[in-house]
Amino acid sequence: MQHEKNDDEYYRPWSLLVIHSPSGSILLLKFFSKQPTPKELLECLFDLIRTPIDSGKKMPPPKEIHFADRHLADSLSPTLLVNHIAVKHKPNHRLVANIFREITQEINPKETRVPGLLSQPKVTKKMVAMLFKAACIFYHSRPWDIIDEESLLVIRISGQPAPYYANVRGSQSAEYGLAVYTSLKQAKECFSMSKVNKTDKFKEYHLFSFSFPPYVSFDDLDAVEKYGWELPSPNIYPSPFFFNPKGVKRPSADMLVWYEAALRAIPLFISRYKSQNGLTDVPREGISELEVETSRGTQIVQISFFLADPPDFPIFEDQITDENLTDQISFDRRGMEGDLAKLDFFGWDEDPSENSAVREAQFIMYDAWDNPDVKTRIRLAKKALKVSLDCADAYVLLAEEEARTVQKSKALFQQGVEAGRRALGEDFFKDEENIGYFWGILETRPYMRALVGLANSLWQMGNEGQAVLHYRELLRLNPGDNQGIRFILLELLIEMNHLEDVRVLMDDYPDIDSVDWSYTALLMELWENGDSVRAHSLLESAIEANEHIPAYLLGIKLISDLRSPYITFGVEDEAVDYAARHIRFWKKRKKALKWLKDNQAKN
Repeated sequence: MQHEKNDDEYYRPWSLLVIHSPSGSILLLKFFSKQPTPKELLECLFDLIRTPIDSGKKMPPPKEIHFADRHLADSLSPTLLVNHIAVKHKPNHRLVANIFREITQEINPKETRVPGLLSQPKVTKKMVAMLFKAACIFYHSRPWDIIDEESLLVIRISGQPAPYYANVRGSQSAEYGLAVYTSLKQAKECFSMSKVNKTDKFKEYHLFSFSFPPYVSFDDLDAVEKYGWELPSPNIYPSPFFFNPKGVKRPSADMLVWYEAALRAIPLFISRYKSQNGLTDVPREGISELEVETSRGTQIVQISFFLADPPDFPIFEDQITDENLTDQISFDRRGMEGDLAKLDFFGWDEDPSENSAVREAQFIMYDAWDNPDVKTRIRLAKKALKVSLDCADAYVLLAEEEARTVQKSKALFQQGVEAGRRALGEDFFKDEENIGYFWGILETRPYMRALVGLANSLWQMGNEGQAVLHYRELLRLNPGDNQGIRFILLELLIEMNHLEDVRVLMDDYPDIDSVDWSYTALLMELWENGDSVRAHSLLESAIEANEHIPAYLLGIKLISDLRSPYITFGVEDEAVDYAARHIRFWKKRKKALKWLKDNQAKN
């Protein structure tokens, strides 16, 4: 929406929807430009109660009000109770959801709606998260300051039979990004490098832009808020699109991997040849070969400039052994931090430890995480420890890849935790401004990795109580939970039969949209109350989250040992992943499984 006083200022509105639950009639629908305070909402409710309805009569005060938001329910409960109105928290009211869906469709009709990136087949949250990281690196390297829009790059990544062609946008226009063409003919037509047949229709091409709202998919805006994907800057959203005569679409999973590799490679290409006068040192007739890490593993990226004279593109030497994009070397996401650090993305001058030896050792570890050879990784970890015994990541790697027993792993993780605390300094842990923001501070990550490794080892050794304490500490330091600790802790608490703690954890993360939460809620209800009205409602919500899971829990489908490393919401790979981790809890409650068998077909 736009503010009336400033047509250039956009905002995503908040809305207050009040419905009469028995009849389903809408009593009030009001929009706010910013999140309303509990006091403002309370005033709206009392105004509604005092206002006569169409018949001229005042509406009788409600005996009970249900709130979708727990915080709001808790805030307004004391005042409403004084007025003899009971308050309940009811987050999943289907009637409210349906009305909001209709309102959204009216404001943003289907024909103008741009689908989100996650709507594409095989596109996962992890893939988009890593794509956004690559986009941040690209954006902050400012390639448009070095490469002008008249230059055309020739780019090919691992397994790609023919190169794509791209030009960096931003040196002459207000639109920053990367325009990509999948053929030379397409590049010439769209890039105006040759005459275009006047009878041709609108041409196909790809565009990776950095967009401001409202020129961003609503689904992507929601996903960024929900999953915490990194943005280059507030309100700047990486936005890849595919344009063709039929309209605007989103790129395929393979194209997103191509973008990810190209966005990582171009800043490295620039840094290799950058000089005060631009890319004057680059061999314009040669090819640069760069190695980058992506969501599908290591990619070899070859980059050159298109030479208009002669008109032919350089011939790429066939050095790539990968047959396609899906058959790649496994990668370690921790190595990506090195790319950001080397580009000074996190501001290394602000290192809280002020310890140059730790920093030097950490850069050695970035190289280790990037290296696919286990022996080389171990050798680099030991080299890092020779530089600094306070390098927590070195202990983490040795615990994961050299230790042969859980006892040895536990000892190394413990050393890593101690090293991480020394590197950060005890004052860093006492500073309240840091608590709650760990992981967002790059230098804390080695400590966090060591601590989760220690907790995992303790769980394996049977010391569940101590493991729980460490997992809770990780969530205290980083409630945003970039490491997914809440999912691990959920499993451990279920295994320990600590149902009240499970309930508290699920309440702490009430907005999470995961099968772990929906199916655990169902299991707990069956565990405690058996067949109930609430159990049927929870089953319906769980089926909506992923309809494939019951078949794996009931043994109708077998859980594969070769699980996919990429998890997509609502499909088979998510079902297999959940069942592999949680089926033991269901098998312990045979009555719950029997109930699921009897009732799942009805939904």
